[in-house]
Amino acid sequence: MTTYYVGSGGDDGNSGETWALRWEHLSVAGATATAGDVVEVGTGTYEAEDSDGAILVVDNAGTSTAPIVFRNGDDDPGTITLDAGTNSLDHCIIPNTFCRFEDFALTGAASHAVDGGSYDSCIFMNCSVYSNAGYGISGDDCWALVGCNVYSNVDYNVTLNEGAQVYWCKIHDVSVVDYNLDIEYGIILGCVFYGSNIGTRHIYLAQPPYGLCAVISCTIDGENIFGTIGIYIASITSEHNVVIVNNIIYDLYYGIYNQYGNYDGWRNTWNNLFNSNTTDVSNFTRGYQYVTGAPVFTDEAGHDYNIEQCDAIDHGGDLQRAIYYEYLIF
Repeated sequence: MTTYYVGSGGDDGNSGETWALRWEHLSVAGATATAGDVVEVGTGTYEAEDSDGAILVVDNAGTSTAPIVFRNGDDDPGTITLDAGTNSLDHCIIPNTFCRFEDFALTGAASHAVDGGSYDSCIFMNCSVYSNAGYGISGDDCWALVGCNVYSNVDYNVTLNEGAQVYWCKIHDVSVVDYNLDIEYGIILGCVFYGSNIGTRHIYLAQPPYGLCAVISCTIDGENIFGTIGIYIASITSEHNVVIVNNIIYDLYYGIYNQYGNYDGWRNTWNNLFNSNTTDVSNFTRGYQYVTGAPVFTDEAGHDYNIEQCDAIDHGGDLQRAIYYEYLIF
């Protein structure tokens, strides 16, 4: 397991194994790093092209116990920007299986900023992904996004497959195509969704029959844009595998829309606050519990959705119930 270094003023002919012998381009690190290696990246903007049309292509896979990690290596970290627009590249990053990326800003891609649709088990932490012409982040199974800000991408902001985990992210203002977050199934916790266009589906749960879909303690603000849907549940053909708990869902055309009607699984939908929606819930009529009221946020206009006052929602109060609820299947 080796630590490599990349930064301005480096030389790709160096060993890369100390800061004094750092590489200049991320493409060299992507071609070299193997399972368990760490790549420390210096603050700055990276634009050069890998042979596959991306700034960083990871050639080798990590493992579950030894991922390949790319992270900010400065003692006083600033922004690491991968700008694909300068050289009209298709992607910022093409990852590999079991890779982790921390503190990157990804922008300007002619297609998807992160083109990971063929690779499992990647993690993006504290990354900003914005103003790309395709998807912001496209990933396969068992991906995790933690503390990311994904916005203003032309296609879906985020699309992930089975077993997705999305924690404490802001996902908003998709530019054209109408999904902020599209997952097959997984867990969405403590996230914020807002803005976008007519007809936007902020959270699209595509395949709940195949695994647990949980949306917990999120805020979804439709900003009174016509046709917006907070949570769209598709392909429900089995029961009890959707959990929607302790969310604030408001100013939408539909708060929750169920494509295929009533199932007993809706007994797992409770303690959500609905406010100022045209229709709170659509296409199911039983088994859900909800509260109403007007939440007071720190700065709603500035998209700071920290709660100043919201007596109706006891965040975390029913979380244990969500874990042990008798109808859930784990």
